[in-house]
Amino acid sequence: MKARQEYMDIDDAAIKIERTDDFHEAARELSDYIRGLDLPQPKNDALIALTIIQVQQAEKGAFAQGFRMGMEFQKWDRKKKCSSLEDIARLMLQP
Repeated sequence: MKARQEYMDIDDAAIKIERTDDFHEAARELSDYIRGLDLPQPKNDALIALTIIQVQQAEKGAFAQGFRMGMEFQKWDRKKKCSSLEDIARLMLQP
């Protein structure tokens, strides 16, 4: 008898961005620098908002690039090994 496989609800799926200590240190340095600027509050808020947007776009771009690279590697590896997707998935899921 086959075990029942549970699938995630795609509408409730999310990718958790794990940021490194280096990222947090750079964010603290940027925050301290911006705090030291003689900016009126609205311009300070606008600068922070633009910085957040820039970081989010960089994260999205990096994720998309990594995903594309993974897909290309899978295609290359599959042709090289003539493996099935199931074999590749089994290999990738091994501890």
